[in-house]
Formats: sequence, C-alpha cells, structure tokens
Amino acid sequence: MTTEQRYGWYSATQEEYHGSMLYTTPEGGEARVTAVGGSATVPPIAWPDRVLVGPVVRWVKTLPPTDRFSAYMADALRQQKR
Repeated sequence: MTTEQRYGWYSATQEEYHGSMLYTTPEGGEARVTAVGGSATVPPIAWPDRVLVGPVVRWVKTLPPTDRFSAYMADALRQQKR
C-alpha cells in the first residue's frame, strides 16, 4: 500500500484564530502546522503569511487557538457538546 506524501503548512494568523496541529515528520521529530495538503507548491490555505513547513507523516494532536477570545469560544463549544 502506497501512501501519498503530505506537506504541512503554517500561518501564525490562522493559528491565532483556529489553532494548530502537531504532526510527526519523516525524520521522527514533530512539526507544528495549521494545514496539511498533498502539494509542496500549492498551499491548501489562503492566509497571506503561510509558509511551507515540509513533509509530515502522522497527526499527533490538535492545539487550541492562541487568541484568547478564540480559545474561550473553542472551550465553550466543547462544553456544549458534553
């Protein structure tokens, strides 16, 4: 079974509003990204401050937004789902 190479992208602006994710890298490290796509040249996000992080392998965890209001709202939504 062949798996498609995935690439991580990062935007500080996107992280502020929507949070980020940790993914493992092919070298065994971890990378903080805000989007993952199948291309290293065509970003899957439109945020103007986006940068290519590099190849990623496996999702580890999702991190909350860095903006305090967004973090508050994300927590409130999680509480509603309980």
